[in-house]
Amino acid sequence: MGRAKRVANQVTASQPQQPSSPPSTLHCERMIELSEIHNSVSSQLTSRGWIAMCHKDQPTGIPNSCIPEFYSNFINIQAEKNEFDFFFRNKIYHISPDVVSTALQLLRVSEAGYPFAPTTDPTDDTIMSYFSEKTMAWGSSSKCGSQSFTAKTRVFNLIMSFNILPLSHWNTLSKSRARFLYAFMKGVSIDLPSVICREMIEMHHCKDTASLLNYPCLITRLFTYLKITLPSGTLCYPRVALPIDKSSLTRIVSHVKPDEPTPSTPTLTDVLHGRWDELLKILSNYLLS
Repeated sequence: MGRAKRVANQVTASQPQQPSSPPSTLHCERMIELSEIHNSVSSQLTSRGWIAMCHKDQPTGIPNSCIPEFYSNFINIQAEKNEFDFFFRNKIYHISPDVVSTALQLLRVSEAGYPFAPTTDPTDDTIMSYFSEKTMAWGSSSKCGSQSFTAKTRVFNLIMSFNILPLSHWNTLSKSRARFLYAFMKGVSIDLPSVICREMIEMHHCKDTASLLNYPCLITRLFTYLKITLPSGTLCYPRVALPIDKSSLTRIVSHVKPDEPTPSTPTLTDVLHGRWDELLKILSNYLLS
């Protein structure tokens, strides 16, 4: 991945230090306070065995300069199996859904319902209506905005966009990301380790210089599982991203716009307050019927 190669730094040192702020090349996961978020969200994470994606206890620091180096050095990619090797500090390590599953203690799903089969794939309008809890059309664009989403949908999307299927531009959804979010919310079975490996391969191939590198916390945990010793002096940056908690919910709810009330038939009191035009329309319709 060209951009990662440009920003990767040669790491030479390793006691964790506390720099003032991390580089802006990473899209870091956020700690999730399960007890403070919507019950339907926490139950989905718990029942799926995805608690590890909350990153509550670890890692405490990220070797930021090593993340671009990780993404730059993929070899022996087997996209159909979601597997690859990466070359790091003169050694080759293997990454597969099974490795991710074991390292993070994520459950594997043998016959996942996502990605959807042609016979189960929901329509764009079905997805949009589900996200909004009212009849809504997707429209002609390849992406949709989140303006009409319910608060619950926005919480699911927030968690997906930071910890599960990371993307920094999370207020708009492509059709593929919308389908993942729909499956996540609906309880459709998902083999998350395969999804993570696929996302890493796509990030490796990404040429968009505006995209931030994803899964830095997860990759740090993979380094620990693979017993990768960072060179002495490697800078480990503290995790500074705000957690997803009740404060996040408060902010989300404050941005949800209530539906416009349906206009009512004017009463005599309304007429006396100046709603003559509406009364005249009703009278005209009556006389012409």
